[in-house]
Amino acid sequence: GALATRPGAGVEGRLHGGNRALVAASCGTRDALATRGRILLPEDVGEPAYRVDRMMVQLARSGLLAEVAGLAFGRFTGGADTESEAVDAVLRRWADTVGVPAVSGLPFGHVRDHWALPLGCRAALDGGPGTLTILESAVV
Repeated sequence: GALATRPGAGVEGRLHGGNRALVAASCGTRDALATRGRILLPEDVGEPAYRVDRMMVQLARSGLLAEVAGLAFGRFTGGADTESEAVDAVLRRWADTVGVPAVSGLPFGHVRDHWALPLGCRAALDGGPGTLTILESAVV
């Protein structure tokens, strides 16, 4: 289940993000994400903790983490079982560094029975109970 990675008052913002490696690769290009006031949705597959940390450094140095409203981390899969605790520690440290409410372990990304999240829709993220709530319909 989802875990409160960094408790904090609930925030609202539009959902934005996706695979962390692709988001990091877009930094400095015309395809870079606009993150001001957004809830960023990073996830990845098969990445050890040191690479997850390196990609977070790239996102921070590019300015993408400076204006996010919250972080909603998907499940990081495909690594060694012993690595999952190290990845969780990296995510907690980055949530504290960014200083926004954060939740980890949400079922999106490269996981079985994953959520289809409506990018661009308004959502509420609450780091206390570890919840992400979609606030509007993805279709008209």
